[in-house]
Amino acid sequence: APARERMAQESLSWLPVDLDPYPVIISVGQPRSASTFQFVALCEALRLLRGRRTMCGPLRPGGRLDSDRAYVLKHHSFRIAAMAFRQHRPRSLVFVTAESAESFAAEPRLPSPARYVQLYDEFTELGWWFQTVQYAAMFRLGRGQREALLQHMRYYTVVRRCCGFQASKDW
Repeated sequence: APARERMAQESLSWLPVDLDPYPVIISVGQPRSASTFQFVALCEALRLLRGRRTMCGPLRPGGRLDSDRAYVLKHHSFRIAAMAFRQHRPRSLVFVTAESAESFAAEPRLPSPARYVQLYDEFTELGWWFQTVQYAAMFRLGRGQREALLQHMRYYTVVRRCCGFQASKDW
């Protein structure tokens, strides 16, 4: 229970995201914790809201960002994500993935509460659809935008499982 308590204290889960003051979203997660799923969902949600001004890619420490664009940046290192957060503060939000509450509790503390912590054990239990609906709610997507995000993530999930680097052996 102490791990879940820390996660609850360090996460601002379920609060809607007002993106205007936050053009930089940092997605950080342990390998094999559905971190790429989170990154793709965040990227697509931001694209639905901000359009072509959205850039998605790997987090490069010290990288310069254009002030007229919105960014979703991904990394597996909590230390590097913390440095990037400090570099882009107060314009950034952090989203996290972890295998479990206990593994999240073992990671270095972030300099700011995570906007949301996606746990792999809950992700596998509840599925991609539930997680996608949560992201849609957090970003206040309209009905059409939510449906577009669900469709995008549905196809992403199928392609990832059948044809990607981490393809399922029994697919």
